[in-house]
Amino acid sequence: MSEAAIRPLNTARRRTLIVDLNNFSVFPTLAIGLLVATLRNSGFEARVLCPLAYGVIAAERERRETILDHAARRLHHTTWAPLRATRDGARRLRQWWKGRTDPRVLRETARALDDRPDVVLLSAYLQHYKTVAEICRMAKERGIPVVLGGPYFNVAGTAEAWRDLPGLTAIVGGESDLTVARVVEAVCDGGDLLAFDGVLLPTAAARARPRRCAGSTGSRSRISPTSPGISTSSAACR
Repeated sequence: MSEAAIRPLNTARRRTLIVDLNNFSVFPTLAIGLLVATLRNSGFEARVLCPLAYGVIAAERERRETILDHAARRLHHTTWAPLRATRDGARRLRQWWKGRTDPRVLRETARALDDRPDVVLLSAYLQHYKTVAEICRMAKERGIPVVLGGPYFNVAGTAEAWRDLPGLTAIVGGESDLTVARVVEAVCDGGDLLAFDGVLLPTAAARARPRRCAGSTGSRSRISPTSPGISTSSAACR
């Protein structure tokens, strides 16, 4: 095989920063590893920032329930009029608690951004909306493009709710384990991102053809950017 046939896509050794906000496991997921492998095999430098490495506690999956859990569940589902205000207030408090930003995540991300990577790839759940917004803001101040993605951005309403975050370069809602390097190359070179499946730009009138579509435009106005129970996976899209 000739040298031309095996020449890496990125001969400039551009640097990517993958911020993996997923704290539902105690180590970076296999999907993140696949993205890193694809980028490195294409000649990119790829660094992963995992909040768990800086003391952020992993999400608790299972534990022994107590009477308080039973009471909270009863309150959450109650329709009794005298308790509705309390129920709704408790729901808002829980949503705020789950979606709050972690100063350790923002501090370490700011330090990583100060190293001036060429592009940032964000992996997030919908509860990380405020954190993603803050990371986009910090990246914008430094002139660094940000790509956010995951399977659930195939839902039109979800993508629309996130697309106008200041500093966000593009949303990708498709499988891109094999194309992430070309997406990053297009971001760095100012290429046509709409040539890739499932890409939505903040200022674009239309998005590229999605690989899958789990939602409809009819539900767009009813979807919150932090709707509970819905998650998005890898920023470079699984």
